[in-house]
Amino acid sequence: MSNEIGIDRVLLADFFRAVDQRRITQCESLLQQVQGLSSQNPHADYWYAYFSAILTDIRDSDWAEAERQYHTVLAIPQISQFLRGQALLSLGISYWRQGRWREAEDTHREALRIYTETREILEQVKTQNNLAALYWSGFSQGDFDTRVLPKAEVFCAISLKALDNLAQTPDVLSLYAMVWNTLGMVSMSLGHWERAIECYKQVLSCQDQLDSAYGMGIAYANLGETYHRQGSAHFDEALRQYDKALAIFENGNHYTEALDIRANLGALYASRTQFAQSLENYAAAIQLSEKLRLGLTSEVARAGYFSTINDIFANAVLTCHQLGLTDQAFNYAEQARSRAFLDLLEAGPVDLARDIGALPMTLAQVQKALPENALLLEYFTTGLLEARQDAGGEPMRHRFPPPRTLVFAITRDEAHLVDADIAPNDLYPQDPEAMVSRDLLTPFMRRILFTKLVARFHHLLEQKALLYLVPHGPLHYVPFQALLGPDDSTLLAAHGPQIVYAPSATVLLRSPNKPQPTVEPNMEAANAPCLAVGHNGGDVQLTFAEEEARGVAALMHGRALVGDVATKANVLAYAPRAHMLHFSCHGTFEPASPLDSALHLANGEILTARDVLAQLKLHCRLVTLSACESGLNRVQRGDELFGMVRAFMFAGAAALIVTQWRVDERSTHILMERFYQNLQQKMSIPQALQEAQLYLRSLTRAQVEDIFRRLVMESKKLDAAMLNVVLKGHVSPQEGMATQTDSGANSADQERVFDDPYHWAPFVLIGSCQITESAID
Repeated sequence: MSNEIGIDRVLLADFFRAVDQRRITQCESLLQQVQGLSSQNPHADYWYAYFSAILTDIRDSDWAEAERQYHTVLAIPQISQFLRGQALLSLGISYWRQGRWREAEDTHREALRIYTETREILEQVKTQNNLAALYWSGFSQGDFDTRVLPKAEVFCAISLKALDNLAQTPDVLSLYAMVWNTLGMVSMSLGHWERAIECYKQVLSCQDQLDSAYGMGIAYANLGETYHRQGSAHFDEALRQYDKALAIFENGNHYTEALDIRANLGALYASRTQFAQSLENYAAAIQLSEKLRLGLTSEVARAGYFSTINDIFANAVLTCHQLGLTDQAFNYAEQARSRAFLDLLEAGPVDLARDIGALPMTLAQVQKALPENALLLEYFTTGLLEARQDAGGEPMRHRFPPPRTLVFAITRDEAHLVDADIAPNDLYPQDPEAMVSRDLLTPFMRRILFTKLVARFHHLLEQKALLYLVPHGPLHYVPFQALLGPDDSTLLAAHGPQIVYAPSATVLLRSPNKPQPTVEPNMEAANAPCLAVGHNGGDVQLTFAEEEARGVAALMHGRALVGDVATKANVLAYAPRAHMLHFSCHGTFEPASPLDSALHLANGEILTARDVLAQLKLHCRLVTLSACESGLNRVQRGDELFGMVRAFMFAGAAALIVTQWRVDERSTHILMERFYQNLQQKMSIPQALQEAQLYLRSLTRAQVEDIFRRLVMESKKLDAAMLNVVLKGHVSPQEGMATQTDSGANSADQERVFDDPYHWAPFVLIGSCQITESAID
């Protein structure tokens, strides 16, 4: 027994060699040996816990549970520094697989610090190789640019130099194979083909000496990819190498690796324009992905690991488009939309294990469920990049789908699929913090976007009362209702269709599962028609938020929580029995951690999207988030939306009204008052919002002044001095309001002061088709 690490090094080496070669039975046998040592050595229990976590990771592919187990080991104060480093490495690999690059890099660097201090040369090499592979992996998935590749080369060179000075033991041979493999991948990405091939031949030599079929399979796969990337003249050799690798992986039930080979074969056959064979392999890859139990633990993790699977779905959709298979293309698009969110709900830091329905709907099912008077425009984007490219030009990324924007136009009787001929990456906001670019609101861009995204199906809208929009990727940032047609009329028009957004056709058309209310039967707010929450406080004081909540509650005969009683505890207590929820307050969006996006309540409290997911079960028809940035969600390549929208929908809301960008609280107050008046007139939710937006656009300066004079007269909180401030346009300019100059204030009374789409277009209705069928009772 080695006192400094707490376990026999031979046993440790045997276990990791079995792990590297995926010899699961041997791993389990060694785990039992460690358990048998617990009576003699207390450190054996710690190593048993760590080895168990590794088996949970590689045998069960249950990354959520493995990650929890790694954290449990790291929380034990008595573990040796060596074991701490090992657990950090394993945890870092878990982060890396999930695309949580910052966490993965930080965890690996902490492990490297430990092993440098303790002079564990082999562990230093292993950690340096992992960092190199991490950089390459992030680059290959489009999250890092080419500047990380030289860093990876340096780590590989340092590692090989260190190994050259050591005796050629099995452990050293195994590390040689790992480093040569990483250097081969980096060389391949840089287009250094001969060096890459030489690297993989070195890997084959090492794995042959180690008698590792799994390791040889990895080498064959990478050799195949190297030949594949060199072009059609090398495709036959690439196929031979892929076939060798696939035979090994399928025989060993290595689903992740077999999936990767199938995806490569799909790309190779597509390059040969053999689209039927290409689709066959993409379909096989997708089937393999369903065998993987990938319970990941972070909302940020979704599109990280799944960028590989998302790219497979994207390529499958594009291949179907090439073959004219609109139905299969749509089915894959819907499946791709649901994949990441479903896996997020399977496991995580909050308990999200609720019934969310069956598989995504097929095109045939969607057409059958679609109302006769509706047109569905569903978009699908591919080739999305999150990393800015450096001056060196476009990097070489294997299997990375081309940037395309596809449009499905669907009615009860027709289904069309076309390429919109617009690069989706160009629609991302230049300033990530702004989330929605003002550039998209210029008349020029609104005309271009209408032409590309709507115009060719405009004839299908002529007899339709409803337009369902399902954006994808950066199209979530497009203000569709403000797009300008040939006659310069907006898509939102008096005689135009009512517009409803949805995360997917399945969410739109499938009957929702309604959670059961969880409050006590005798609670005062039981069965309340409406709960309106308003709070003026925050970094910038609001003026009308609390008045808005009082007005909504009065109109809808509900309860208002305003001022000091607008607390998180009260919201959680009263919300489950309300038929409608209305929030008028500050809201913030957290791009780095979207489930920490929040509504700001009394006493400095916040209600986060994470709180909504974990603590609320609703049965309401409508949630209105009349708050700054309430509708903003982080858009990932897998199109998973993280933020308040998904949180409230998952909590049980049938529909939400949210804002796409920072809103003017004056125009918001007017729009919301009109909207709820419309609901009182028994309009449907889409009709009520459409009319309220058109009403807001039509108001003249004189009418706006009359509205706010009435508000001051009716309010107990506002006065004439505040009215003057309001009418001069100086209320909360930090919130993004369009302020007016003194000369503007003296302009003609008939000026339509809220005609700019900045004021009326941010409000969107997201939900299911059931909300269009009748008014709220």
